[in-house]
Formats: sequence, C-alpha cells, structure tokens
Amino acid sequence: QRELAEKRRLEKEARELKEKERQRELAEKRRLEKEARELKEKERQRELAEKRRLEKEARELREKERQRIAKLTRDAQKAVEKYDQNVRASAERAQKELQKQAADALAAQALAKDKLDKYINAIIKEVLEEFNWGMQSEGLRVYYELVLSESGHVVDINLTQSSGNSAYDKSVENAITMASPLMAEDPPDAAFFQRTFGRGVNIKFEF
Repeated sequence: QRELAEKRRLEKEARELKEKERQRELAEKRRLEKEARELKEKERQRELAEKRRLEKEARELREKERQRIAKLTRDAQKAVEKYDQNVRASAERAQKELQKQAADALAAQALAKDKLDKYINAIIKEVLEEFNWGMQSEGLRVYYELVLSESGHVVDINLTQSSGNSAYDKSVENAITMASPLMAEDPPDAAFFQRTFGRGVNIKFEF
C-alpha cells in the first residue's frame, strides 16, 4: 500500500511539474509575442513618423521650388519689359534670319535627298539590267552599301542586311559588279559625290 501511495504521489508531482512547465512556457510565449507586437508597433510608428517627415520635407521643397520659379518668372518678365523697341526689333530680325536659314537648310536637305534618290534609282535600274535570277524573287530584299569612284566604278561592296537567301544576295552582288561603272552617263558633281557615294550609300535591292 505504501509503495502504491508513493507511486501515486510521485506521479501527481510529475503531473504538477509538467503543468507548471507548460504554464511557464505558455507565459513566456505570450510575453515574447507581446514584445514582438510592441516592437512591430514601434517600428510601424517610426516608419509612419519618418514617412510624414519626408512628406513634409518634400512639400517644403516643392514650395521653395515653386517660389524660386515664380521669382525667376517675375525677374524674367521684368527683364523683358526693360527691352526697348530697337532691341526687340533686332531680336525679331535675328529670329527671322534663323528661320530663313532653317528653311533653307531643310530645302537643301530635301533637294539633296531627291538628288540622291534619283541616282539610287538609276543604279538600281542599271543593276537590274545585269540581274540574272531564274527563280521567284518576290519578297526578297537585300541591302548593300556601295562605295564608288568618281568614274562610277565600284570600289567596295558591303552587305548590310541579307535577304535571308544567300543565293539571291550573291546574284545581286554579281549584278552590281557587272553593272560597274555605275552612273557613267549621268555622273554626280564632285562635291555631291564626296558627301555620298564616295563615303558609301546603303541601297535596297528588291527585284
């Protein structure tokens, strides 16, 4: 009987110790969770305060920039108002001259493009006369950069974009070589030639 009673007492003590340990662990867990929540809340509050501070700084900077631009605008308006009639007339003349120069430059560019297109079309026509291709070529286009001598002879041929059909590309290249010299009947003037064919012109061949 004593042994049974002792056994029961020890088992009870073990259960009580186990329960105490469970309660202790539960309390510790709750304490740690509370600390974590508090830390998280503190961090949230810190981030919120930092966000508000940065937003305030941004607003202040925007306001300063607005005031600076407003002052610059006022100063510029005052400076413009100080111009006398002669200065304004001179500025207007200068503006008109710049516009005329720009218009002349655009016209010259358009003229040069038309001139270059004319010679390119002539070259394509001459090459086409030498082009020998017994198969369907629809949809095939190849780009070659041609460097010509002043007499129209082909100095250099550079493939810049293949048609995807090497045989077609080679046939076009052979036709270019066979058509040399190009533009023999209507050669471009020396200055125009140096700016264009002397440096290399990229031409699309699509037969």
